[in-house]
Amino acid sequence: MLLEKLRALFEAGVLKCLQSEKLKSALCHVLQYFLKFVPAGYESAFQLRKGHIGSICTIFVDVIGSQLEQEYLLSPLYAALKMEGLQIIQELQCRNEREASDTDGWSSSSDEVPEKRLRLSLSMKPQ
Repeated sequence: MLLEKLRALFEAGVLKCLQSEKLKSALCHVLQYFLKFVPAGYESAFQLRKGHIGSICTIFVDVIGSQLEQEYLLSPLYAALKMEGLQIIQELQCRNEREASDTDGWSSSSDEVPEKRLRLSLSMKPQ
């Protein structure tokens, strides 16, 4: 609900219309707090949250460079990008783990022999 309201405010052009840098900064800090501390799925479905954050980031990118003082945009934009990056990394790790577990044992549907794994030797061999 909060994220949806913030998105509606940003879509309405609050960053361009407001004269108060402190108020703009406060809205961005609320967004940053939400991104850092509210777990995904707490307020809305994951895909809704992702869509709202994507819309807000698009608005931030559109606003960057249109005004003199815009440091308030950096922290929440960084937090959103960091969150997105972490989610991508987690998805890749899960996919790699699934692929690794699929190829670990013998497959009953295939006649292929699994490839041998290299093993490290702890003993020192003279050369």
